[in-house]
Amino acid sequence: MAIISSERTAHLVAATPPGAVRIADIGYDHARIALALLTARPDVRVVGVEVQPAAAARVWAALSPTEAALAAGRLELRTGDALAALAPGEVDGVLIAGLTGPTIAEMIVRAPPDVLAGLAFAILCPTRFEASLRPTLAALGWHVAAEALALERGRFYEVITAHPGPSPSGPEHDPIAAAFGPHLVRPPHPRLAAYLADTRARFHAAFAHDLRSYDGSPERAALGSKLALIPALAERLQG
Repeated sequence: MAIISSERTAHLVAATPPGAVRIADIGYDHARIALALLTARPDVRVVGVEVQPAAAARVWAALSPTEAALAAGRLELRTGDALAALAPGEVDGVLIAGLTGPTIAEMIVRAPPDVLAGLAFAILCPTRFEASLRPTLAALGWHVAAEALALERGRFYEVITAHPGPSPSGPEHDPIAAAFGPHLVRPPHPRLAAYLADTRARFHAAFAHDLRSYDGSPERAALGSKLALIPALAERLQG
């Protein structure tokens, strides 16, 4: 199995703090991100967690000799339920990618408090436009420390780095920045306008009906409220 080089993976690796040497990859799938981390950071050890018992054997069987040598003694793959598979203080931070925003938010909420308290950072990359992660982080007392937009195979991906504790800059009073990310909005990320246009195109049916279809569950209502802010943010960017 070759390590797939992609812009999204590059952003995830770049978001890893220089001093972090123990990182958990939650939902590692084919372990491509874990292998990219091991390649870029010779000082890093990775604990991968997957709920599927057969996942580890599949990954080890697919490794090339070079990858197997890279992973030897530095990559541990275990079966478990997200962050509950970690011991308190076992890792410096977690990386969660390849899942929807609501799924990632649920994982964080369900994390054992002592495990969550031992983390210095979380790097999150949902698979699509969502409205769950930033409110969940804020409710848990975390703040968004950095953000990026990766473009891969015609799709945009948000890469969110969160740290525990309040933001050094104080509470976020701008609802647009709170919803879309302060580091994407101020100053505007170079890809933000294109991301908004792409999102509006993907949700064109919802916009055609004034987003009335998003007044059901709390999750859909939050998504509808965020989508409703796109015209105002787009106008701000043009101004």
